[in-house]
Amino acid sequence: MTAKKWLDRGVYLSSMALSALINRGKDPKSLNFNNILCIKEDEIGDFIYTLPVYAMLRKQFPAARITVLCRPFGLDLLQHCPDVDQAISQYPDARQQFDLIIDLRGTVASTLLALRRWPLYRLDRGTVRYRNRQSGQHPQEAETNWQILKVLVDERHKLLEPRLYISDSERQQAADFLRERNIGRYALFHTGARRILKKWPLERVAVIMKHLHSEFGLDCILAGDQQDAADSVQLQKMLDFPLKVAAGKVKLLTFAALCEKADFFLGNDSGPLHIAATMGTPALGLYGPGDPIFHPRQANAGFLHHILECNPCDQVHCKYPENPCILRISTGEVQTEARRLMKAKGEIR
Repeated sequence: MTAKKWLDRGVYLSSMALSALINRGKDPKSLNFNNILCIKEDEIGDFIYTLPVYAMLRKQFPAARITVLCRPFGLDLLQHCPDVDQAISQYPDARQQFDLIIDLRGTVASTLLALRRWPLYRLDRGTVRYRNRQSGQHPQEAETNWQILKVLVDERHKLLEPRLYISDSERQQAADFLRERNIGRYALFHTGARRILKKWPLERVAVIMKHLHSEFGLDCILAGDQQDAADSVQLQKMLDFPLKVAAGKVKLLTFAALCEKADFFLGNDSGPLHIAATMGTPALGLYGPGDPIFHPRQANAGFLHHILECNPCDQVHCKYPENPCILRISTGEVQTEARRLMKAKGEIR
């Protein structure tokens, strides 16, 4: 076992032990929670599936003040969310005493915060993950989050589908982006990935772009951050029509507004995929070494994933370097699934 895995296991065990100590002898349904802190220091995709958590807490505890400690991008995603009273990205900003702390990830810093503040009650992901492993379960992230909450939240308040809130301002910014570039009907693409083994080849992406442009008359927009925008140069060389670039030019919620009107989204296992799926876009995710618990769950979304016996792996050292799992996804499969998703949403006949 690597040093990182030993550290992760140690953090989980410490977190579990702390929750057991804080909660000892207490009935959570008999406690009054006025000040709640949720901690989720994860990437965009994981963060999206915590949105139902805040909605469930708001339904169960309508008068409580709900604070979310997250990465800086989370401040943008939560700025219009009616279920969150405050979003912060620094531990020193969590100054007040919390009645309830819900740790949706588990780090050294988040465990130490609970140890210092000692809330009335604490829920943590590590305890639920341990129980699931003992019973041989490995549910999708939204279901795991519900398992964390269900000792507090009534079944009638159970929610699994995430919802992103955007304003008229973001919708106008998206409309301006489309108008200024003379874009009609369009498909969104995200080609980036944190690991090379999770990145579908740009040559194949170009094939899909050409297919959607010629078959359905869709303009193609490259989404993502400034680093993803670099892919536009190589992609444009393979296309005989202009590729539109939103990568690095629009904020997250403006991208979400673009998703609202898009005919289709194609992307690797990454945050933009889950934003598109949440916004109702016919969205297709391409998975290589990623864990199936992170597949999109929405009815309007799909995924292609050739799961091998070595899945999940460390996403660095491939057992099949000549034919990794991400390369086993063919352009034909993508075209077939894209047509199915767009047809189901009524984008095409």
